[in-house]
Amino acid sequence: MSAVAGRGLVWVGVVLLVAAALAGQDTKFKFTEPKDIPIPTEKGGGRVVDLSLEDARRMADRQNVDLSALRLTPQQTLLDIQFAEAFYDSQAYAEGGYASSKDPSTSPFSPAITREIYDAKIGWRKRFYSGGLFDLSFFGQNLDQSTSFSGFPTRLRSEGFLATYTQPLWRAAWWAYGEADVRKAQASAAASKHTVAQSEQDTLLAVTRAYWELVFARENYRVQFQSLELANEQLRITRARIAVKDLAPRDAVADEAEVARFNEALITAENEIRQREDDLRALIFSQQQGDIWGVVLRPSSPIPSTLDAAKLDWREVAEVALVQRPELGNLRAAVEAARQDLVAAEGEFNPQLDLVGSYNSSTATTSTFSSAWDDVHNLRYPDWSVRLLFSYPLGNRAARSRRDRAQLGLEAASRRVVAREIKVRTEVRQAVRNLKTLTESIRASRESVRLAENDLDTARHKLRVGSLTFFDVAQRNQQLQLARSRQLRNQLDFRIAEAVLLHAQGKLFPPAPEPEAPK
Repeated sequence: MSAVAGRGLVWVGVVLLVAAALAGQDTKFKFTEPKDIPIPTEKGGGRVVDLSLEDARRMADRQNVDLSALRLTPQQTLLDIQFAEAFYDSQAYAEGGYASSKDPSTSPFSPAITREIYDAKIGWRKRFYSGGLFDLSFFGQNLDQSTSFSGFPTRLRSEGFLATYTQPLWRAAWWAYGEADVRKAQASAAASKHTVAQSEQDTLLAVTRAYWELVFARENYRVQFQSLELANEQLRITRARIAVKDLAPRDAVADEAEVARFNEALITAENEIRQREDDLRALIFSQQQGDIWGVVLRPSSPIPSTLDAAKLDWREVAEVALVQRPELGNLRAAVEAARQDLVAAEGEFNPQLDLVGSYNSSTATTSTFSSAWDDVHNLRYPDWSVRLLFSYPLGNRAARSRRDRAQLGLEAASRRVVAREIKVRTEVRQAVRNLKTLTESIRASRESVRLAENDLDTARHKLRVGSLTFFDVAQRNQQLQLARSRQLRNQLDFRIAEAVLLHAQGKLFPPAPEPEAPK
């Protein structure tokens, strides 16, 4: 046998050995099915809870710590209303006293007098929203005196009642001014309710995002797991070819780097699952429930495949949003509070003009108290009066400054409403646009999945006739998994975008409570 023929036989043998090695390696490789890939957080021994999106929203609405704290604010503002109304509560009062005095004699006709006086007074007063103040009081006095002249009485008893009503006619007058503080407190209470409603919807939107991000993180971990499997198989084949001298040792460096990269990606994917679980736990659990960090959350809500947003009209959606958005209600309540500040400031800017009317019946007698009371009761000695009191503050700079400041505050609050309405329309347009874009993206990714499935099916047919290897089929399978991952990402983004649109309209409410099981 010649040398050339011998070398040819050697090369044929090498090729056959490589082919046998590769065939043996390829036939051993098989992807782990996605459903069989273990999620790392479920292997730690924690309690696994299957959680639907509706249950997560209910739990957040009921147990979120920030919401539970914020929901105390409306109760505080109700107390502010009571405080403002308490200014007009009626008041009962009483007073009594004792006095003793001595007057020296200054002439033969002015004797020295020693007096002891006991007096008491009880009354009731009430302020009205018109600014008026009514005061009704009853009084009695007992005077004991001694003098060197026998003609002076030694005891004098007096009693009577006095009714007074003071009504401002100009400054701080009438119902608009009197009710300003109460109406401002009511506006603040309404604003606090809108603030709570906005926070509730923000929380539900955050729960929706966290839930679907957890779904994607778990699916992404499976994709990275299969990518690492494929990279390891490629490295194994390369090393087999190096072993039979078909490749140089340095040819394994690129595959080793690829394995290291996918190892790092898998670690990152595992950390992402843990982070997304923490995000969802913090939103739906309260710390009083025990070790919430040991609970493993496993999403169970399905993702419907029928998605369409072509019929959405942003103008109709915006009209709903302008009525229902809680922050717009908050800003409109702020406008009302600013308007009441202006009413109060303008009421105090005017000159003061008060009408004061009084009526009383009193008597003084040296006889018994019953005789004096009879005079009072029968109005034998009535007195009444009507007076006008006027004052004008010179300069009045403090009141003018307060009025001008209140006008600027009202204008600023009104402009904030207009600015927020523009922003609401912008958010609605963006939300509708995102839904329509994602609808098209889902259609495109669905087509990508269909093509990847056809490519995989073709590769399997070629494998059966020997024109492709198992590794080629594995690569097509990996491409299919990536296409499905992109489709899932688009579907989840669509679900999040749906929640964003409801949030933009002010319609993202918690699900109805589950019906109680019959006893």
